[in-house]
Amino acid sequence: MEENSLISELESSDSRGLLSLFSDFLQPFSDLTNPKKTKRSTKPKDDPKTLARSLAKKFLPFLNRALGILPKRLSDSSKLGGGEQLAFEFFEIYRLCLDCLGSVSSQLLCKPYSVHVQRIRMLHCLEAWGRWKDAEAGCFWVLERFREIDFGAKAVKSERNCLLPNAEKAGDDKEFGCLVVEVAVTLVKCVSMSQSKDGDDYGTVIRLVEELRPWFRVLDANTYEKLHRVLVTYLGKCAIFLVGDPVFVDKDFAQSFCFTTMAEYARSSNKGDIYKFAHRMCSSLFSLQENRTTFIIDMLMCVLDSLTHEGKVELENNGIEFVELVAYCANKCQATGPNCCSTIGAHLNKIADQVKTPFHLILRLYAIGLLCMSCKLRFQCNDPSSSGGVVRTLCAEDVLENLTSLLCSLRSHFHHGCKESCVFSRVDRKDFVCQQCSPCISYNEASMGCAHKDGKAYILSYLTALKFTCLPLAELVNSEKKQIINESEAVAVSSRLCGIQEAFYQFCDVFFFFKRFKSTYEGEKEGFDENSFLGIAVALFIVSVRTKLNIKKSVHLLNDVISSEWIQPYGLKHLFTSLYNIGVILYRNKQLEEALKALKLSCRASQTCVLRHCDMFLQKQDGSNDDLSEDAIVNFVNESCTRSAFLLNVLHQSDSQKVKRVIFESLENWSVAANLFTRLPAPRSLVKQWVKIECASNKNVDVADTVSTLYSALLSSKKVSKRTIGIILEQELLAYEEVNALHPELCQKMQMQIIGYLLDDVYATPESWLERSRTLVSKGRTLRFYGHCLKDCIQCLSDAISSLLLKQKAMSGDRCSFDIQPCHQLAVACCIRAFCTQEAEPNSKQVFQDIGMALKLWLSITTPDYFAAEDKCYVVSENMIILLYNIIDLLSLKGCMDFHHDIYRLMFRLFQWKNVSLEKFVAVLWECRRLRHALCVSPVNEAFLMSLADHCGGQSKSIDFWISCLKGSQSLLVGFEHNFSFLFANISQDSFNRESSFHLDITVDQVKDAAFELISSVPASTSAYVAGYLFFDLSERLISNGRITEALTYAKEAHRLRSKMFEEKFRFSAEQQLEKSNETRDVGQKFTCSLKDLQVRRSVANEFWSFDTTSLDMESCYLSPWIILQCYLESTLQVGIAHELIGNGADAEGKLYCRKQLWDPAERELHSAKQYLEDYGTQISCLKCRLMLEITVHQHLADLSQSITDNSIGRTSSESSSRAEVLYKEVLDKLNHYDWEACTSFLEAARAWSILLEKNHVQDADNGASNAFAGTKEIQQDIKKPSRNGPKENKEVRKCRKTRNASNSLLTDQDSIPENNSRTTRSKSRSSNSQSISSGAEVGNVKQSRGSGENECSGTFSQRNMLLEIKSCKVAFGCEEMCICNNMRCWHCLQVEAIKNGLLNNFIDMKWEFVRRRLLLNLLTSLASYVPLSLLHDMVRKGISEDLLSVERAEILYGISWFSLKGYHSGDSRVICCDMSHVQLPQLVAWLMHVFVLCYEVPALLQKVSRLLAVVFLFAASGDLCSLSSSCKVLSENHWASFFHQASLGSHLDYQFSTNHSQIHKAQHLANAEDSCCTGSTCVEEEMRNLLRLAPKSTEDLEEFVENFFVGFPCTTAICISLLGGPYAYFLQELLDNPLYVRAWMLVSRLDSESHPIVLLLPVDSISEGIFLTHTS
Repeated sequence: MEENSLISELESSDSRGLLSLFSDFLQPFSDLTNPKKTKRSTKPKDDPKTLARSLAKKFLPFLNRALGILPKRLSDSSKLGGGEQLAFEFFEIYRLCLDCLGSVSSQLLCKPYSVHVQRIRMLHCLEAWGRWKDAEAGCFWVLERFREIDFGAKAVKSERNCLLPNAEKAGDDKEFGCLVVEVAVTLVKCVSMSQSKDGDDYGTVIRLVEELRPWFRVLDANTYEKLHRVLVTYLGKCAIFLVGDPVFVDKDFAQSFCFTTMAEYARSSNKGDIYKFAHRMCSSLFSLQENRTTFIIDMLMCVLDSLTHEGKVELENNGIEFVELVAYCANKCQATGPNCCSTIGAHLNKIADQVKTPFHLILRLYAIGLLCMSCKLRFQCNDPSSSGGVVRTLCAEDVLENLTSLLCSLRSHFHHGCKESCVFSRVDRKDFVCQQCSPCISYNEASMGCAHKDGKAYILSYLTALKFTCLPLAELVNSEKKQIINESEAVAVSSRLCGIQEAFYQFCDVFFFFKRFKSTYEGEKEGFDENSFLGIAVALFIVSVRTKLNIKKSVHLLNDVISSEWIQPYGLKHLFTSLYNIGVILYRNKQLEEALKALKLSCRASQTCVLRHCDMFLQKQDGSNDDLSEDAIVNFVNESCTRSAFLLNVLHQSDSQKVKRVIFESLENWSVAANLFTRLPAPRSLVKQWVKIECASNKNVDVADTVSTLYSALLSSKKVSKRTIGIILEQELLAYEEVNALHPELCQKMQMQIIGYLLDDVYATPESWLERSRTLVSKGRTLRFYGHCLKDCIQCLSDAISSLLLKQKAMSGDRCSFDIQPCHQLAVACCIRAFCTQEAEPNSKQVFQDIGMALKLWLSITTPDYFAAEDKCYVVSENMIILLYNIIDLLSLKGCMDFHHDIYRLMFRLFQWKNVSLEKFVAVLWECRRLRHALCVSPVNEAFLMSLADHCGGQSKSIDFWISCLKGSQSLLVGFEHNFSFLFANISQDSFNRESSFHLDITVDQVKDAAFELISSVPASTSAYVAGYLFFDLSERLISNGRITEALTYAKEAHRLRSKMFEEKFRFSAEQQLEKSNETRDVGQKFTCSLKDLQVRRSVANEFWSFDTTSLDMESCYLSPWIILQCYLESTLQVGIAHELIGNGADAEGKLYCRKQLWDPAERELHSAKQYLEDYGTQISCLKCRLMLEITVHQHLADLSQSITDNSIGRTSSESSSRAEVLYKEVLDKLNHYDWEACTSFLEAARAWSILLEKNHVQDADNGASNAFAGTKEIQQDIKKPSRNGPKENKEVRKCRKTRNASNSLLTDQDSIPENNSRTTRSKSRSSNSQSISSGAEVGNVKQSRGSGENECSGTFSQRNMLLEIKSCKVAFGCEEMCICNNMRCWHCLQVEAIKNGLLNNFIDMKWEFVRRRLLLNLLTSLASYVPLSLLHDMVRKGISEDLLSVERAEILYGISWFSLKGYHSGDSRVICCDMSHVQLPQLVAWLMHVFVLCYEVPALLQKVSRLLAVVFLFAASGDLCSLSSSCKVLSENHWASFFHQASLGSHLDYQFSTNHSQIHKAQHLANAEDSCCTGSTCVEEEMRNLLRLAPKSTEDLEEFVENFFVGFPCTTAICISLLGGPYAYFLQELLDNPLYVRAWMLVSRLDSESHPIVLLLPVDSISEGIFLTHTS
């Protein structure tokens, strides 16, 4: 290619390929550069010179053009389009051209180094492309060529080890010298930029720097300046790189390199560069890791020494820059560690002597600051309290020894003529500084000893050094203020503290000077660090208090600061908090005077800050500032009021005359903010403290003359509005309410006085209707609080309600006007009036009306539409929950459930609003047992289940959901599972594959352990409450099992716990009354105890009346007096029933008239109960509970009518039987009421129990009688049922559709379980358990026509009709072993279905079904003579004494056996109207023995069955009945008769002893709760029960039990005597077929250990016609 083409391509081409073209074009130079002999080059004329000359002539123009183009194209990397690859090719072309030019350089007329200029240009191109290694290699090549040049000079020193040529050899050739320096500087730059980690490279740099120094002398000034600046720049970069990664070099080399670099910087014409470099150097050092501390320290000292040596720090020589560097290093040393601080501090002291005045003083100040910082950092790693704190250590050591003298030197230098610290005085001018103490920067510079044009900078350095030294000292003082203030006097410590105090004063002097001349120092920000100044000012106050020097000066200083215009709100907040904390410490240290100074300053700072905030908020100067947000300001004002209250307290203790002024200023300040922010909380703490002071100051002074309210003080203030006065007075009203217990007379008068001001003056305008109504409510609460007439209280509340209702009506079209607060206020007024009305008229319907209105209003303001108004709704929710708890507890106590759904809805919203989880909400309600009403069987009512389902859907229906809610508390979980587990006692947990968390096997021991654990330590009220319910439920379970003795023990424990809580909530007086008694027809006297004047305690009532000021944790268990009263009454009734079951009627609640056959009083009580239910039964919203009460009362009346004996005929009269028949019919109707339908409605399960006693009328138009029980299948049609008075009109009884194809089995073989009996008061109803035992004593009397062989089954129904009532009973009373129910649901099927579904409703329905079956069994007990034999076989098949309803079964079995025995006297006269005639005597005896085993813990029933068995065995022994000896292997009939006779006599006393012993054992268990073992305690209790047991656990062991009784009989003779009358007299008369009527018989038995027992039955002659013992034992 031609020359021009190549040049053109070189100029414009951006593609590769030129290198080969250039190589081909310059191929001729190869002969010159590589001279080899060839065939073509053998001519002599081709010598090198000739060849070089010819090549130069031919190619030199081309090379010059190419070398002119290449630097241009390679100088800017961004302009070369081909990138790195093209650049590489161009550099190869560049080298090729330079090599060709060098080969012909000998033929050129130029200086020997001229041709190398082109190569130096290439080196700069390599720099531009960052090819530092190539450039570095090129530099060395050029320098080597330079050394080879011969300038023809004289011989000089050898250059063998030099990198540069000898400067002397070159002479004065400045051009060559410039090239040498340029290449050497380029080499340094390459090493710097390549960041080489080869230490030799940096050694080479040092050699270059040293060899360059003579060459720099050759250069002219401009060239020198230019090249030297580049040299020091890249030399500095090398130094910084070395210290930044000092791994590849040692410390000595780094220091050497640093010294070299610093020396070069010192030679620079710009002296300030050395300090900039030193700053960068130090910055790089401080960025190293912590483990390089030693290296950092050494290098820092090297830098400082270099500066001191090379920089010659003087006033005229940039001494300020040196001090600034020292300041930077000193600040950075704090983060490096104590060792660095101490070492550098000591080094500063060392080099200070080499520095001119005043900088040596400043360096020493920094040195002291570093030493103090070192001490501080050392103590941060250890416990400062072990040696008395850092400040004390500093004072004790020599760190501060020279501080005082140094401060004097500084003051003398910077302050002229000042002999003492600057005194800050309160003058008219703000920020006043003593002119005599003004620092050196003054407009009269001639008078200053240190006058200088840089005086301002010196002062800044001085201030910065003071801040550095004072700031850590201030931080130490502030952090250790408690130790410093409490320190005992110590001379050394105090003197050193004086030095610290002087340092603080000097800093404040200079700082205020800057503030004064702020125009002069505008732009200087370092000295204006207000946070630092405020910290030092507070520390100055602390030290002044400790040294007791210049306290007034420090107070004046702080006052000036607070009143200054430059201080910002955040600074005022800092002063407010700091000074308050100091005041508290001083107050606790009994330094009241100093404490008052600190607290006053704190109060003033807070008040100034509030005003400043309000002004800034109004002006909106900085809307982005968080401190200016309304929330921030409101919170600060509230905190300011709280802390000002403490100032009032301290003032009252020292100077009560200033209290009023402080309270006035504080309330006025609060009012300013309250006028701006309507949501600002009231100054409660401030007013409360004022009220306490007033009460304390006027204990013995006439309240009418000396005590005044805040109204008169605030009325004259222009800053206080009527609105804020009202708020303050309402707070004063509440404050007096809180302290009324201590000062009742004063508080009462002051409250009424304040209410008068509010109603008459403050809230007298129509616009204040809401506040006025609130005041009326407060007046009503106050009147009730102090025991005034309820009428006046209700009137005030009614006035408030009327006012609010009128306003609501007027605003009916504007919802926003009548918003949350008015609605809430109206609801509160209605709620309070409801409770007042409850006290005045407990049965008033107004109570429910007011409650309903309150709930409706609350529901309207807690809807999601209102949730946006968080500030208002928050207050509403805080006040509402206590009222809701009291409402629901009162309604539950009354049995009213009409409002529960609304209450639960409100609770759901409030708990959700408070971010309380749903699980915790359910747990809280369960813990308080607010899910049921009084005496209800169901532990969770339907209202709550509906509300829960509405809130969270179907998951709440699962029993597992409830388990998950309660799993956080073991006691709550056990209590919940225990409520239902008895229903599944015969089912194993592993019987089902369903994974359920519900435990079917909750044992008695688990419940006991949970309860004992709650009360093992000092119990809180909540723990005692929960434990009381566990014991209560446990007692109910044991009663259902028939374990009455153990049940009474836990019933008493529950009653004890609840009695204690009851006494805490209520006050009452107990009266003992002497009452005449005729219970056994012997007139006698006995004492009875009754409660009088039952009232809620004042403290408890106050908690309710102060609901709006009481803070309640939403997750805590709140116990209202109503819920305590409920559980107390329930427990009292339970204990009474347990006593009655045991036979201890004297300890049972009330008079058991029926039991004692006092018929007239019994009838009065029962009719009273019936009338009460008719009058107020509608208030009982729970339909099932109402039915239970009605069933119980009606059955008692029926049993009473059936039990009343006509003395003239000796049996029940027909009139009584007729009444009983009507009542039993009513009971049947209620048991088949449709409200029972919902009990077991889960799935499509039919209910067989409604078939059990369902009324099926038998139609008999001819004679009113027909055999309607020929078959066992259900009669499908309704048949008319006749009555005694003739045919009656058909009465259709609604039949449950779901029960037509269902039947259930009797509960058999179940574990023990408690059940919630339906009880209200002793005169209204009692437990169905107790009624089944006490009312079924002698039932089923037989009317017989004497002398006739025709017998008639009498009672309430004919046998035919009765059998129709209990058809399908075999299925209904069946058990799981005989479950052939098909579509009929037996009990086992219901259990399986409930577990399979896992729904809580199923479990609750099971409980209701259990109760309903129990009621049916009670009715069956009263009608025992009409039970079919087929049912009898099913009932007696099981012999487990702990079976559920075992006592009820025993009652029925006893009644059947008794009825059968009464007709057993002869075959001709036996009753043949039913299958009872087929039962033989041995079978009857077996049944009675089974009853004896089942009721071994029920003394009343045990006595009856034992007496009957004794009579039967006596007659069997006499031969009047068939012999029973064949059934006995060892014992004779006399043995059996005597055993049962003694059993009938000793049961009551034995069980009283057993109860007492169990109580003692329980107390021992509680005392040793921590060490006892559950298994062991269970064994002991079981052993005690076996010891006192009157019967074995099963009939199979009865004979052995009796044998052991006689074997273990003591060596003495026992005579047992019983009188048998009433039904026994008739039975014995018929059995003996005695024509004479004997009204009583005597049963006598003799027992001894040596002879056979003797048993006699003797008639008792009548003593007097007027005295007749119907039944004595």
